[in-house]
Amino acid sequence: MPYQDYSTPADIWSKPSLRPCHLYVGQEADRPNESKAGCGVDPRGQRAKGIGKDFEMRTVFRPFEDRDVANAVEMLCHAYLTVKFGRAIASEKIVSGRSEFFNCTDAQAHGAMAAAYKKAKAMNYDAYEIGRYALGYFLEHLGYFPHDNKRNFGYIALRVLQTEGLPERKANA
Repeated sequence: MPYQDYSTPADIWSKPSLRPCHLYVGQEADRPNESKAGCGVDPRGQRAKGIGKDFEMRTVFRPFEDRDVANAVEMLCHAYLTVKFGRAIASEKIVSGRSEFFNCTDAQAHGAMAAAYKKAKAMNYDAYEIGRYALGYFLEHLGYFPHDNKRNFGYIALRVLQTEGLPERKANA
């Protein structure tokens, strides 16, 4: 069956699935101080198998019906983890999602994911606002966007420009 794009003009990210999307935390079996925070439709099944043979799913959080919201919450969790713990380099055994590993325990990653869920709830699960907040979080705390997040940030930045327009240029710029 060919790929079907179910996205609409209102979506931020394209939606290759109409099924609920879970956020999760997992680790490689032999690396207790590095954790992965990710997003997937079937995290304990196909997603876990696709990440790598020694990958262990530690926590699967409640699903979001709207994949845009799931992706925005995942982005925010990545912002929290990057700022607080930094990125980890996944081992050669990891074949998918290599850029989503962080220098933290599964409990620390779980806490960051819970904080992202809490912030998302406070923002009424508005994917645009959550994503925009994640952009600002990186800029405020790091001063730049990590290379591994640039594709996701590109979607949010494009939506910001579409929604809010181009910023005013200074006269002497």
